[in-house]
Amino acid sequence: MKLERLQQLTNKRVLIVGFGREGQSTYRFLRNTKAGLVIGICDRREIDSKDLELVSDLDKISNSSTTFHFGEDYLVSIRDYDIIIRSPGISTKKLEPFLREGQEVTSNARLFFELCENVIIGITGTMGKSTTTSLIYEMLRKSGVPAVINGNIGLPPLSTIDSLTKDTIVVMELSSHQLMDFDHSPNVAIVLDIVPEHGDYYSSFEEYVDAKRPIALYQNTSDTIIYNYDSNTSSGLASSSQATQRIAVSMKRINEPNACFLESEHIYFRLDGITERIMHVSEIKLVGRFNFYNVAAAISAVRVCGIPAEAAARTASEFSGLDHRLQWVTKKGGVNFYNDSLSTAPEMSIAAIKSFDFQKIALIAGGYDRGQDFSELASTILSHNVSVLILLPDTGTKLWNAIEAAGEINKTSNLPECFFIDSMCEAVRVAHDKVQPSGVVLLSPASASFGRFRDYADRGNQFTSCIDELPSS
Repeated sequence: MKLERLQQLTNKRVLIVGFGREGQSTYRFLRNTKAGLVIGICDRREIDSKDLELVSDLDKISNSSTTFHFGEDYLVSIRDYDIIIRSPGISTKKLEPFLREGQEVTSNARLFFELCENVIIGITGTMGKSTTTSLIYEMLRKSGVPAVINGNIGLPPLSTIDSLTKDTIVVMELSSHQLMDFDHSPNVAIVLDIVPEHGDYYSSFEEYVDAKRPIALYQNTSDTIIYNYDSNTSSGLASSSQATQRIAVSMKRINEPNACFLESEHIYFRLDGITERIMHVSEIKLVGRFNFYNVAAAISAVRVCGIPAEAAARTASEFSGLDHRLQWVTKKGGVNFYNDSLSTAPEMSIAAIKSFDFQKIALIAGGYDRGQDFSELASTILSHNVSVLILLPDTGTKLWNAIEAAGEINKTSNLPECFFIDSMCEAVRVAHDKVQPSGVVLLSPASASFGRFRDYADRGNQFTSCIDELPSS
């Protein structure tokens, strides 16, 4: 741990903005540093009894006291502190009107980067970053390499710092919200495909991409950048890196000196002019051809870290994926159910639909509106085997309007049978009844879960529970 950075915190007035999972992790870390800190916590919501108990216990141990700032005017308290540690959901733009000159704004993840001296593999993108992060971690762990997984999945970064040994490799999923004010980059940076998302948080797609740019921007020549060669956005962001070792990932054979590519249905990895065949794509257990990019990026990262090709291939063939990401749930009455609640953008749902080329699909979609464009998803629905649509509020109506518009453009009146439904259990029942005697019920919302569900996991769990309530015959 870099002691000079810790010393900079000594006797400072520190405000934690947002007291969710990351805020609580930050609070535990700061109180355990025993740096004579004056700490404040601010949040729009009122703190609950469990949170109060956590603060009280740590205050007693450190012989300190904590000041709380809650309610609508919670950000007014910012001007009274030296260091502001924001949670990812609170953008720096939101804080700017309340800041005074000389204040430092940072975050849990940024502090971790400043304090950690281990090798860090950082992964960002819109689609596939959780799968890629988890797969890299499993490849390392199963090869006997000490590793931790943190960031946007797993534990908050500072919660893992005390568990690191000198040989531990850190695998971090990094969101745009975490990266946006970074001035460090990981030793191994992975940039997956980036498509429009978080339209409620960023003013434009370009601003969203720029928020992710620090994953590459501060790399030096001794670092490694791995990127989706087939994505102009990913390739463009990767060009910000000064890393000498650049590994391109492509669904076709390419002539880049370092690459992981697909040829004749085999994955090949080339580094420093040496090409090795890794595995046949049929060995990948993950559903969906799009997962090639996640597997190839993971293979590239662990090969750079010295993991043998056969060990990486073995883990890739065993890895069944994440909960809520094209997760097979069960089969009832000849119908297969897939939980893809983690698909919160249209492009994710497009990839999911294309994973079922020859099966009749009943698609359950819709959710919180973040200003996304559904026109491409609408065209995909019309050109594939989606015969039944179950549409949830609020974006369900928006998606149907896009489908009708696509039907007019393509001069087709053969639109899916459509049902607007509020209840998840009713959605599951109608989808099941309409797609029988065989087919697929796919929950792939193409939208965030806010408002009606706690998060994507709650939405997926409700989907699964509603399937359990269906008659078994």
